[in-house]
Amino acid sequence: MLDRSIPCLVLKEDNRSLLRLPLCEEIKDSVFDLNGEGALGPDGFGGHFYHTFWDIIEADVIQLVQKFFVTRVLPPNINSNMIVLIPKVTGA
Repeated sequence: MLDRSIPCLVLKEDNRSLLRLPLCEEIKDSVFDLNGEGALGPDGFGGHFYHTFWDIIEADVIQLVQKFFVTRVLPPNINSNMIVLIPKVTGA
């Protein structure tokens, strides 16, 4: 019933492309597409860190991404979020 209720918007060929193991160059391109001046992630590192230290962290980042595509499992806390409350009034 669910298959008939929700339209399929991704073609099988596109889905195979999305699920295939990403190449090292594709992962690097994605990392360098990060905004170097953007907000830091939950790990405390922003795009600038990944750009600057790519030669040191490249193998680890590529291994992490490719391992996810093989195992379909994210390491604990990799997808965590951080909420920061910014007081809008004095004395909050």
